[in-house]
Amino acid sequence: MICENFIVTIINDPRLFAKVFALNGETATVEFFHSVAEREFVEVYLSDCIRFPLPNQTRAFVPDVTGNWRVGRIIDCQKEDDGSHVYDLQFPNNLEEKYSEQSIFVRCLDFFADPAGILANGCAETQYFADRRRKALKRMRRLRSASQGLTGLISSGIELVPHQVAAARRVLNDSIQRYLLA
Repeated sequence: MICENFIVTIINDPRLFAKVFALNGETATVEFFHSVAEREFVEVYLSDCIRFPLPNQTRAFVPDVTGNWRVGRIIDCQKEDDGSHVYDLQFPNNLEEKYSEQSIFVRCLDFFADPAGILANGCAETQYFADRRRKALKRMRRLRSASQGLTGLISSGIELVPHQVAAARRVLNDSIQRYLLA
């Protein structure tokens, strides 16, 4: 079950992480957290939202009482009876604290935020991690683009020939689904 403030992923959306902002019947308004300075709200179908626990070492942003932001990394996750997740976050100086997913924000993967806006909002990141994240995201985008929507091919343990890939693409893109595969 999906509730407000749950972190979800949206099917076929490259931004990956979103947070449910409001439920509107069969749709939901989700928030893509680009940075502490920029957020994007999008209306999506609830059927396109998938719940999942965030992986360890995911960077999480937590607003504090003064209006500034704290940046930590997820080191553990516990699932609650209501389906929500509680995360153990590790902050600088090995300080660990527990936060519910309603209290944290996770950056989506689609956008490079303006560092001036981030600094103006009381948050800073190291250049070392920013450079490596940018390089990794660039490679992921190129790989996803090369697969042309057939992302299962990327991790396939078999060697496919071009006519097999073309047949798979034809079957998956046919809106009538009239193929019988043997």
